[in-house]
Amino acid sequence: MRMKKVYRVPFERNSVRHKDLHYEYVQRILQLDAMARPHEYLFLDEAGFNLQKRRQRGRYINGQRAITEDSGQRGGNITLCAAMGLEGL
Repeated sequence: MRMKKVYRVPFERNSVRHKDLHYEYVQRILQLDAMARPHEYLFLDEAGFNLQKRRQRGRYINGQRAITEDSGQRGGNITLCAAMGLEGL
């Protein structure tokens, strides 16, 4: 048996209530597309980055601890937001 990182799925993701809300949202978008006057959609995305990436696991001789030297300081965080429409970014 091997240890693996657990993948967590929120309870709400597959609930009937959530699926109904998603269906209603798609129906509203389809109605907007069918209207005579065109709508412009903007797609927004946000991503977060940590400036100090480091490994969480390592390999070493059996029975000994995997050790690496580290400064002990954490890197800063950066958040990136982007929007894209019909004309591009």
